[in-house]
Amino acid sequence: MGLIKMLASAVTSNLADQVVDLFEAPKFDNNVIAAPARKVVRGGTTNNATEDVITNGSAFNVAVNEAALLVENGYVREFVIVDPSHPELAGQYKYDSSVEPSLLGGGFRDLMPSIKNMGNRFRFGGQSSNIIRLYYVDLHPITGLPFGGGKIPFRDNEYNVDITVQYNGFYELQIVDPNVFYQEYLKCTREPYKLDSDLGNSMIKQYKADMGMAFQKTLKVLEQMKLRSSEVGMYGDEITKEMNNFLDSKWLEQRGIRLANISFTEFKPDEASMERIMKIQDQVQVDKIYTDDRMLKANVARGFTQAANTAAANENGSLNGFMGFGMANMGMNNMMGQMGLGNTTSTGPLNTVPQGGMAAGAVANSQPVQNAAPAGGTASSLPTWVCSCGTVNTAKFCSECGSKKPEETEGWTCSCGAVNKGKFCQECGAKKPADAPLYKCDKCGWEPEDPKNPPKFCPQCGDKFDENDIQ
Repeated sequence: MGLIKMLASAVTSNLADQVVDLFEAPKFDNNVIAAPARKVVRGGTTNNATEDVITNGSAFNVAVNEAALLVENGYVREFVIVDPSHPELAGQYKYDSSVEPSLLGGGFRDLMPSIKNMGNRFRFGGQSSNIIRLYYVDLHPITGLPFGGGKIPFRDNEYNVDITVQYNGFYELQIVDPNVFYQEYLKCTREPYKLDSDLGNSMIKQYKADMGMAFQKTLKVLEQMKLRSSEVGMYGDEITKEMNNFLDSKWLEQRGIRLANISFTEFKPDEASMERIMKIQDQVQVDKIYTDDRMLKANVARGFTQAANTAAANENGSLNGFMGFGMANMGMNNMMGQMGLGNTTSTGPLNTVPQGGMAAGAVANSQPVQNAAPAGGTASSLPTWVCSCGTVNTAKFCSECGSKKPEETEGWTCSCGAVNKGKFCQECGAKKPADAPLYKCDKCGWEPEDPKNPPKFCPQCGDKFDENDIQ
């Protein structure tokens, strides 16, 4: 028994009378992937009843991505397999029991293993005493199969940390050895093989379990590629190939099925892992600030700008706040100078006068104050005075506008014009008026230019002027 390739018009005109029956494949979809043949009734119509018994002289059609199997007693005796790489095999075939068995196919894989297993079951020549049935298998990929998982360990090489990921997407299966597939799942059945049947559900369930294990093994291989977790979803082809290395021994050799493709709609760290990554990202950003000169200087400048605004709102007086700020600024300048980064007052936002009026001017001139300190002393140990332009100085002339330090007038002025420090006028003996007290800081001894009208706070030590400072 064997198969003879016929011309496309072999079942037309007078040759149609030479064909006992004509068969064709059933209607396949993503659910029905294998089924018995359908008999074509004269006139071009099809018989809805299953008539898959093929007798000597009958013909059948085989299209691309189809496999036609002639089965005897549950075993495949002959077949025609047509894949896209061998379209010349598509067409009409006539079953002739007087010729040797025909095994036509190829393209998907080497079919020799399954052919060798069939060899001892062939009967050469003569009509079989048993019934021969015709069965079709769809070779198109089975698409849109969902998959997913979570709590899968993965080594993220971007952050050099072990995380757990969750993923989902779709995969495709393909029957690449219909002979092995028939022996494993179809056998003597005369019913269509459907994925939503009990048998189909069982097959998919088992495949997804094995695919999950293969995917975890594949992730270990991907870790050697130094991939980020965000990049894994872009390597669907590589993942498919690597997973087949783990799946083929069980599914291709034993069941005739292979993973055709895998694609991801999501592959990302789970919530706990995402929190760990965010902490690492924050630390990386901090490290970058302190290792990049430009970012370090900019960050210091932002910090001093914020400090200047805080000093302007000092509840003990903006002048006192800015004096402390100026001292901190000098220390930072020294540190940054040692690092080769310049200083915070030469350029940038700190060289501008922030909101705050006269007191704010002290910030812009914190560097001149530092330079005004004579040898052997420090700016904080010298008496200061405030110029009419708002600049705080220690020298005799203003470092900003050059104005001379006002002459100090100590004491109180009597009605006779004499300036006194005691409680009585040294010229006329008049008593110091009670409404004109003289002030001197009781903490550091600093005396204001006008002892009658001291500032709210001592510019030298920051102490508040009150009744304790009256002389």
